[in-house]
Amino acid sequence: MRQAQAVKKGVASAGGTPREFCTITVTDGIAMGHDGMRSSLPSRECIADSVELTVRGHSYDALVGIAGCDKSLPGMMMAMVRLNVPSIFIYGGSILPGNFRGQQVTVQDMFEAVGKHSVGEMSDADLDEIERVACPSAGACGAQFTANTMATVSEAIGLALPYSAGAPAPYEIRDAFCMTAGEKVMDLIAANIRPGISSLALRWRTPRPWLQRREVQPMLRCTYQRSRMSAASSLTYLTWPKSSKRHRISLI
Repeated sequence: MRQAQAVKKGVASAGGTPREFCTITVTDGIAMGHDGMRSSLPSRECIADSVELTVRGHSYDALVGIAGCDKSLPGMMMAMVRLNVPSIFIYGGSILPGNFRGQQVTVQDMFEAVGKHSVGEMSDADLDEIERVACPSAGACGAQFTANTMATVSEAIGLALPYSAGAPAPYEIRDAFCMTAGEKVMDLIAANIRPGISSLALRWRTPRPWLQRREVQPMLRCTYQRSRMSAASSLTYLTWPKSSKRHRISLI
């Protein structure tokens, strides 16, 4: 992955040792409409479990997680909270829109075109034409499906760098966000800032016994504390002195 290489450069430039690994994904756009859709939701748990096992098994000091599909985003963020190691989430970015006879189109228009074709409102030739232009680049489905909405959530709850979720996948600015994430995760290690509840309570200086692990699982239901989460998140991105210790950063 191009973006993963940028993260690794950022980690290395800040004195860390990046280690890259991958996990599975089930793409809803392909899985829907047949028995494969039964695999979609369970894949989220598999993603979270596999990331957690890999990071725990290798005793990695931190995690930079890159994800770009409906179940991989929440699965990755679930793993970060479970692990409670310094973590930064990176969205792989949304796909660019296509152009069909002068109009912007997305995969949503493709779904509607299939429906029109099935009832005789669109010809074979028109369906073939829109199919060839609807998805012109890399990136997650270009609509308000889980990938793009969870990408917004990742910034709101402080797991992602500010503004990092907005740029489409092909844009080169994504590489800059990724390199910065690699650098900043080293700062999180130095400051011992973690995504779990215990670290948030530490940042607020007062105990929060009513905040339990179950409150952020399985879908990171932290939005009820947005103002406090935002305050904690704003501290995450301050520049901290770099540690002299070389840390192993897991990158997925």
